[in-house]
Amino acid sequence: RYRDVESKNYFKILKERGLSEEEAITVIDERSRDNGRTPMQWNGDKNLGFSDADASALYLPVDPSPDAPTAEQAMADPDSVYTTLKQVLALRHAHPALQADGAFRVVHAEREKRLFVYARKEDGETICIAVNPSYDAVNLPLSETLSEVLFAVGDVRTEETPGGKSCSLLSMGPQSAGILR
Repeated sequence: RYRDVESKNYFKILKERGLSEEEAITVIDERSRDNGRTPMQWNGDKNLGFSDADASALYLPVDPSPDAPTAEQAMADPDSVYTTLKQVLALRHAHPALQADGAFRVVHAEREKRLFVYARKEDGETICIAVNPSYDAVNLPLSETLSEVLFAVGDVRTEETPGGKSCSLLSMGPQSAGILR
């Protein structure tokens, strides 16, 4: 089932330690590098577009399920990881602050808290990146005025704080991230 030498050796060790074949396979299923080495599934053609060879000649089989994901599907799906990555890369190329030379400054990071906000600055442009991996919504007053959400995963909003101060209130839903200016 597995072709990875490390998986085969580990399977042998697990068997020597007294695990049943089924238990050893369960452990290998979670750890094998073969899980990340399956053929690239390009389209709906033979072997999902990976190769014209007989399926038995492939190093590892392609996903046999009728709804196996393919690159072609991802490229056509506006909600796919592929499309999201293209959007983020385009944003990075469009803003000098997000490129390699942008200065880095931590805006908010609290011990034992999940919310992390940092700023990148270059050529007079400042952009904040905020990440909330927790299961809780959070609000954070910021000294910066952030009025535009350039990109978000999940619920990310800013609003001017009451009293006319030049600062923003950052509101983030659970498990969200945003790029703001």
